[in-house]
Amino acid sequence: MAVIGQRDTIRIISVMLGMVVFSACSWFVGHQAIHQVLEAEAKATADSWADYLAIAIPDIGTVAKGGRISGASQEFLLQTTTIGDVFHYRVYDNSGAVRLDSRAGADPVDAEDTTAAQRTASTGVISLKTGNGDGVSLPAYYAEAYVPLVVNGDRLGALEVYVDQTEKSAAVEAAFFWAAIEIGALTAFAFLFPTVAYLLRSREAAQDIEFVSLHDDLTHLHNRSAFKSILDEQIRKGDAERTYFHVFFIDLDRFKNVNDSRGHATGDSVLVEVAERLRRLTAPNGEVCRLGGDEFAVYQPRDRNGADDYSLGDRIVTELSAPFRVEGNDISIGASVGVASYPANAQASGDLLKAADIALYEAKQSGRGRCVVFDPAMEDRVSKRLALEERLRVATGKNQFEIYYQPLVDSKRLAGFEALLRLDGDDGKPISPTVFIPIAEQMGLIGEIGQRTLERACQTAALWPDNLKVSVNLSALQFESGDLVDVVKGALSASGLAADRLELEITEGILIRDTAQVIRQLEQVKALGVTIALDDFGTGYSSLSYLWMFPFDRVKVDRSFVSRLSEEDAKSREILSSILALGKSLEMAITAEGVETQEQSIMLREMKVDTIQGYLYGRPVPEADLAATILKLRAGFDSTSPGASVDAKRKAAATAG
Repeated sequence: MAVIGQRDTIRIISVMLGMVVFSACSWFVGHQAIHQVLEAEAKATADSWADYLAIAIPDIGTVAKGGRISGASQEFLLQTTTIGDVFHYRVYDNSGAVRLDSRAGADPVDAEDTTAAQRTASTGVISLKTGNGDGVSLPAYYAEAYVPLVVNGDRLGALEVYVDQTEKSAAVEAAFFWAAIEIGALTAFAFLFPTVAYLLRSREAAQDIEFVSLHDDLTHLHNRSAFKSILDEQIRKGDAERTYFHVFFIDLDRFKNVNDSRGHATGDSVLVEVAERLRRLTAPNGEVCRLGGDEFAVYQPRDRNGADDYSLGDRIVTELSAPFRVEGNDISIGASVGVASYPANAQASGDLLKAADIALYEAKQSGRGRCVVFDPAMEDRVSKRLALEERLRVATGKNQFEIYYQPLVDSKRLAGFEALLRLDGDDGKPISPTVFIPIAEQMGLIGEIGQRTLERACQTAALWPDNLKVSVNLSALQFESGDLVDVVKGALSASGLAADRLELEITEGILIRDTAQVIRQLEQVKALGVTIALDDFGTGYSSLSYLWMFPFDRVKVDRSFVSRLSEEDAKSREILSSILALGKSLEMAITAEGVETQEQSIMLREMKVDTIQGYLYGRPVPEADLAATILKLRAGFDSTSPGASVDAKRKAAATAG
């Protein structure tokens, strides 16, 4: 049996020590490389995110200067921190003061954060630090980057962006781990080729890392940073290479409902299928990107001399409207698409993305499920819409809405008033309720506005003579929360107004949303003693079945019928007579809206209409003028002979004249 000599033992030990030192150095260098790669990727993500916020949120500059954020931007910010790598961010001004924090209740800003934000805002240099979290309140591995906030070339402050790098860190660690294992095995097996094996595997790892930094983890599509690079490259080619193309922004409709009702795993499966469908639609020349969440983008080249072809947008809408089969279930969503073209709409990638985003916003505001091509006029409309949203948010927060009251009269007396909501714009000019109420509904503010309106109207009516009622309109969205009955009870209790002096008005459109839930709440409100009126009868859905489904106390005939009422228009008189006969048979009172002439009033009296409302008896007046209005109208009735009406007085005066 051979015995290993001392020299051989030393050589073996030397080789082993050399391999250990080599492995340790490789491991150290690998970890340093991992750290540098993750830092570079975090900086790129944060920088891209800052560019995106400057594009996607028109009022981000206002926020950085201390202004309030709009409703649409607030909704967008809530969505950005639920999906994607960025899970938290703050907006600082140039002094280092926090102007916006995406997460309520976040840890307070310390001096280190303020200093870092000031330094980035003043120098424009991105700074970064990494940290390890508990995996619950904070990701296991994350980066905290300070990025300059630049809007239209002006540095307005800094963004503190928290990037979740847990998955990327694990992926890169795994890549280097297996690289180290393979290198160690090859070194031990064939010491002559370790350098070659290391270089080859390092190159593959670098390629893996590059792929991770430029692609979305879930769908493997290009990410926002890569998509912007694609556009920049196409723009750099210039007119010499006939570089003309479209950019399509795509937002999935009703996708949030999928996540809420079926879970994020199902939602992820839908996103993967969406990516595959977009790949098929855009092959072979198009490029597809996932911007984040449920937003995608498509690059499509076009011929400079060819006509603009936006048909891809319509095909995307059609394709994404088809059901998705996930785990044996059909899931239907939809898509809205905005299109911008280079160089027609913009000559820089950032401006082009902004134009496509504005067109997408227009598509969503005009009903969703459609493709809209960018037009410069849209930018002004979006700006006005955002300004109106900001006005509504401020008015709601500061309770700046006013309530005007329009008289309701019967044959012998003043019967009450309808409460009508009013709002002035920043310029002091009134904003039509037909404009601001639908937007308040879309912003989710109508519940708070409606409750305050009801409470104020009840408090005001409690000061009137006991025979006068107040009528208040309800929005369809006030029924969705299911707490309408409690709201009505609270308003009556706080004001001391008797329930039979309150009338709530609804339109036919409310009943079609969720008929059973609406009727159930109306029945509970009616049980309190409150009367219920069906407003604008004869327009909209005009379904007589609603009169049978719910015993309304009153039907208000729409002004469009009254405006056509005359001695020569027999058809309008017949329609009104039919409505009156139906109301009487169902024991419902009838109110005619929009009465403006003496002729209309006389004819309606002869037809036995219970209550009249219109400019003939008074325009809506503010609360400050109510006392004078009540005295004036009551005096007008009292000055006529017993049982005579204001109509009779006016008719007699006209005859005498």
